[in-house]
Amino acid sequence: MIRHHLALTLRRIRRQPTYSAINVLGLVLGLACAFVTTLYVRSELSFDKMHADADRIYRVETIHPQNGNPERWASTPTFVADEFHRLAVIEDFVRLQRGGNPLVTRPGTKTRFYEDAIIGAEASFFSVFDYSLKRGAEEDLDRPFTAVLSETAAEKYFGDEDPMGQTLALYSEWSAGSTDYEVVGIMEDMPTNVHVRADILLSIRAVLDEPRQERSWSSGYTYVLLAEGTSQDQLDEQLGDVVLPVVAGGESGPKFELATIPLTGIHLHSEALHDIVPQGSIRYVYLFSVIAILVLLIACINYVNL
Repeated sequence: MIRHHLALTLRRIRRQPTYSAINVLGLVLGLACAFVTTLYVRSELSFDKMHADADRIYRVETIHPQNGNPERWASTPTFVADEFHRLAVIEDFVRLQRGGNPLVTRPGTKTRFYEDAIIGAEASFFSVFDYSLKRGAEEDLDRPFTAVLSETAAEKYFGDEDPMGQTLALYSEWSAGSTDYEVVGIMEDMPTNVHVRADILLSIRAVLDEPRQERSWSSGYTYVLLAEGTSQDQLDEQLGDVVLPVVAGGESGPKFELATIPLTGIHLHSEALHDIVPQGSIRYVYLFSVIAILVLLIACINYVNL
């Protein structure tokens, strides 16, 4: 039976090559479009799920009153996390800062690149997130003016040379001169389906060691790892009852509230302002899913009709 149908099909193709080409090509293009769209949707839905403890990681955000129209910001003042040691629901936390788009150079050479994949972090970055160090120790990032490079960045700046202990100079748009950073670690390249992604991690210890009153201007992005058996509701409750009265209390204190969002919900569901990187939207996922189904349906109907 199969041989019979195959023979009829080949005979029809030889008799009507143009008609057959249009028919098959339409179906193939429809399948290809649906396949590519499905890959995009799958990638968007997989964001930040590579972390083993992704279901226990949350970002702490701030809600600022703006003349009766509250604004939710993805960032928090860095001193907010100073109080987290008082909360039993928090197992660990990390503070991050944007790295801007500085010019990064290797002193004594002509190697220089503008980098936009730079994040300032503290050493707990490697205990909260599942990024592994190939060389070095994570606690070295808690020394001021140190840096950890991805394998790609290490090769880009140092080639076949050993980058450990070497120096990179950063020329920031906010300062007149350069700042030197010692390379203390090499980490694996981060995947593309994570919203916290960097080729260079810079220590923010110099900022965190300043007295609180001197870093009231300093803000960043705070992620917490919940203790086993605790929930987001418990975290929100303790942030409101224990942390908020300390960090936002008094008439002269900053006026904001604290809120949280699951790590896996940030890329598609966050509507917070001033995010660490531009995020996606669940609306586009729904839209492209519908498009994929419609394209596939139209291609099949067109094939059958022809």
